[in-house]
Amino acid sequence: MDYLTARGLAVRGIPGISPKTGLRAIDLASDTIDWPSVLTGVDTIIHCAGVNSLPSNAGRAATDYLYKVNRDATGKLARACLEHGVRRLMFTSTAKVYGDYSPAGSPFFEDAPLRPADRYGDSKRQAEACLLEYQAKGLQVCILRLPMVYGPELSPNLKLIQKLMATGLPLPLASVRNRRSVLGVNNLAVIVDKLLALKEWPCPVLNLADPKPVSTPELIRIVAAAWSMRGRLVAFPPGFLKPLAKFAGRESTFHSLASNLELHCADLYRLLPDLVLEPTDKSLGRLQGRLSTPNG
Repeated sequence: MDYLTARGLAVRGIPGISPKTGLRAIDLASDTIDWPSVLTGVDTIIHCAGVNSLPSNAGRAATDYLYKVNRDATGKLARACLEHGVRRLMFTSTAKVYGDYSPAGSPFFEDAPLRPADRYGDSKRQAEACLLEYQAKGLQVCILRLPMVYGPELSPNLKLIQKLMATGLPLPLASVRNRRSVLGVNNLAVIVDKLLALKEWPCPVLNLADPKPVSTPELIRIVAAAWSMRGRLVAFPPGFLKPLAKFAGRESTFHSLASNLELHCADLYRLLPDLVLEPTDKSLGRLQGRLSTPNG
């Protein structure tokens, strides 16, 4: 929000704005939002609120709430946009709509089959489908499929890496040669700004990522430098990691750390041919001193 405001855009949050963050926490699953006061006079909505994840043992009520927020509230917002004259809606989705990992050497294009492996990914897939229906009714839509986004507030994957590094124990990941797309929050802000400057959004769905994917060992080294920590990596045959993780009930952790999850972003660069993004090491380096500390 600060980046867009500094670029001269008139940005506003939902009424009841916090003077500190410019935003207000609301229950998107409720039916009490005064949409006319929120949407009147607005040209574009950037919808990035939602429930990010659920524990594997989450009960029915938590699962229902996730779908109410991520899918149903998105549909309500799209309908309200049409009713109150909002021209277009940008929606932050997730690479997890494709699944937990991509085949080696085969990054996901936007037209790849959607096979989410968890309820979070599925809720976003259903939200996307809802928005595409409203696009057919006249609402201009741009769905941004994001990989792991890093910034001062750490993503779950970076928190996991941080936690492992903070133990001081060697990490058996030096031999991992995976390719994972990631996205710096600064790069995300640049992309959103350039998309907002377009009069039309010809691509309803776009993959976003930093210029090059990184391996988990590379990411650990970059993050360790940003925290001024030592990332202790030791070699361990990757072929043994998956069965060990599965035996320990940590298969999802294995995919987070050792599998590929790579996005193909050619459509983004065709749409924004002058786009220049920072490489991951430089982008993360800009956050040095602002990252959450291992104990905080």
